[in-house]
Parts: sequence; structure tokens; C-alpha cells
Amino acid sequence: MSTIPYGPQTNFSIFEDTMAEMTWQEVEAAARRGAAVLLPVGIVEAHGPHMDLTPDFYISAIYCRYLRQELCTLGCEAIIAPTVYWGVSEALAKYPGTFSVRPETMRRLLCDVLDSLARWGFRNVFIFNAHGDPVHMDTIREAAGISSRDDFRAFCLFDLESFPVEDEVPLPPMREDGYQPDYHAGAVETSQVNAFFPEKVRRELARTLPPSATFDPLAYCGDPENFESEINVAEICSVDVRNDARRIRKLLSCDLTGIISRVQRMEGIFDALSDAFSRNPDSVKTDPGLQEQLRVLCAYYDGGQWMADYACDEQGMLPRDLKRGVLSEDGVYNLLCDIEQAARE
Repeated sequence: MSTIPYGPQTNFSIFEDTMAEMTWQEVEAAARRGAAVLLPVGIVEAHGPHMDLTPDFYISAIYCRYLRQELCTLGCEAIIAPTVYWGVSEALAKYPGTFSVRPETMRRLLCDVLDSLARWGFRNVFIFNAHGDPVHMDTIREAAGISSRDDFRAFCLFDLESFPVEDEVPLPPMREDGYQPDYHAGAVETSQVNAFFPEKVRRELARTLPPSATFDPLAYCGDPENFESEINVAEICSVDVRNDARRIRKLLSCDLTGIISRVQRMEGIFDALSDAFSRNPDSVKTDPGLQEQLRVLCAYYDGGQWMADYACDEQGMLPRDLKRGVLSEDGVYNLLCDIEQAARE
């Protein structure tokens, strides 16, 4: 594995240090060792008149390179799958050079890629996506969900921000006075591409482009002329990588049996409190046994463990037939609010 610095790259290839440069025996051996797989996803898409069509899949590819490096320092082996750059772009499909495929085509492609990895013996795949189209992102989620099963899990890194880690690093300061909206090929994305692949940014042209609140007429939405005003671009990337690596390490070390057991226990407490409260709202404040169950449920919900279990469930880690009303987004919150309101009356 070659090490790359945070900053401008030279002679960067999206295939370097990926499975594409390994022999089949090396891939097989990595699966047997329990290596995780990082799967970069992007799209070939128009990015204004000041950048070429590669930003999304180049950013995805380099992020996975950084992530693999960070995981290595944590003692977690990972290999990188070749970048998937066929995606969905509903807003920019009309611009020449934007290869937008149908959602069902992308879903089937990703499912085939994930099924191949599972067939070779890999058990954990982490998908990094650098393209923000909502349908594109939903399609990735669907493919991950379809392909995941008891012995194989596909995780979407963009849905893992709620998964807590004890040593999470706060992001460095970001520019606060930027033009909004800045969704696509604006100041933020242009500054990111310039930070890592400066040869891909036509800087003189970018400095002449006025802010645009829509993608039309030049295939950008944002403020590219002020891309040089963005701050801490590489540093923000490095912190994101560090935090994602620690989330992955925690997920890889998760005791699923323990999680399932805890959810089942909390589900029983949640059901008991809900049933008692529905029959007699005063019972919770007068019954010592119910008060103890309430204390346990509050500690679970407020202490961060509920959020961790919820994130595991969102990533499809828990059995589909597991009863899990306690993990509904509003269930516990509404019950606790109702009990608190009844206690004040």
C-alpha cells in the first residue's frame, strides 16, 4: 500500500492501490483474513464550465485511499474495490457528458458488485459516495439493503454520521459567509477539487463565474468564483477520514449478539411501560418496579447507547424479524414525554 499525502496529487489513478491491481489469489487471501472492503461510488457528470467530468468519482477514490491508510493505523485491514462511476443525475442529465443511468440499472449493478464480494468471502463493505443526487443516494441504500444478510453487510458511510464514537474529532472551522445554495461545482466543491486535483480546475475561468441558485444555465449551483475563500479544505477531509475510520473500527468490533440481547431487553421494558401507562397513567409514578424500568430506559435513551443501536439497525445489521419498536425514532421519546407530562399533572 502506497501512502499519499493530504493535498495536491500527481499522476493519480483511480485504480492504484485497488483490487484491480491485485491478483485473484491476493483478493482471495484478503477475504480469508477478514479484510473489509471500501467501495468508492461517484458519477461521470458535468461540473460547470470550469471543471471536467471527473470530480465525484475522483474525490470518492481518493477518500477511500485516505480511509484505507487511516484504518491501517488502527489495525484494521481494508482493500479498495474499483470505483463505480455509473450513477443517477436527474438534475444534470441534459448536459452532454453526464452519464445518468436509470435507478434500477444502478441498483442492479451495485447489487451485482456486492454479491460478487460476498461470493468471494468478504463480510463487510463500506460504501463511500461523493455524488449528492437524492435518487442516486437512495439507490445506494436500496442496493446495500438488498445485498445485506446475516453473513454479509454493506454499510453506507453517508448514513453513519449518527453512529457515535468515543474519540470523535470535531471539524475545524469552515467558512461561514459563503453564498447559498452551494450544492454543485460551487465554491465548496471547486475548492475540494482544487485542493487535491488542481489540474482539473480552470481557475481563471472559475473566478469569472457569478453565483447561481440553480443548475442552469452552466451546470453549476453555487459560487465558484469564490472557491479560494474556502478554508481548511484538506484538514476537514482528514478529520472526516479519521472519524469514519473509527466508526468502521467500532462497527467491525460490534458484538451483534450483545446488541440483539440489549435491544430485546429494552424492547421488553418499553412494552411493559407502554402497556402500564396506557392502562393507568398514574401507575408509573406509584409502582417502584415501573419506576426502576423507567430509570433503565431513560439511561439507555439519553446515554448514547440507543443512538448506537439505532445506527446499527439503520445499516441493516439486526435480524429483520427482531422486534424493535424501542428503536423507532419517536417511540421512546413520545413515551417518556407522556410519562413526564402525567407526572406533572
